[in-house]
Amino acid sequence: MDEAIEQVDQPKAGRSPTTNLIIVLVGVVALFYVLNRPAPELTGWQGDYNQAMAEAASTGHNVLIAFHASTCPPCVAMERTVLGTDEVTRALEEYVPVRLQPFSNPALAQRLKIMATPTYAVLDPQGQLLGKIEGYLAPDEFIAFLQGTSTG
Repeated sequence: MDEAIEQVDQPKAGRSPTTNLIIVLVGVVALFYVLNRPAPELTGWQGDYNQAMAEAASTGHNVLIAFHASTCPPCVAMERTVLGTDEVTRALEEYVPVRLQPFSNPALAQRLKIMATPTYAVLDPQGQLLGKIEGYLAPDEFIAFLQGTSTG
């Protein structure tokens, strides 16, 4: 009898189903907040490839092309949580950043073999591809990508 009492008095290992549910709900609310808050104003970003290339030719800076789609959740998340951060903004000071929609620029997307969004491509001022990466990246990963494609 003493054995049965001892087992009942021992605390259960792990979290209760209620605690797990609360954790999931908090996560869902946080994700909803991040994806639905207004995107920060991304200063310095252009929307015209030819204009960006002309600026790159005059400044000698590389061009960073962000192939984004407004219906792409990872693209929206990048704009809201990565591209507007102070660290990324500082890293982009030596670039001419431009955001494009692949279907609006089919010849360029085909030349650069853009297969998904988001895709980030770095071109030198002459238009040669220096590097390309797909998908959502944390700020430090994005900065490492930029540093790996830098020619200056």
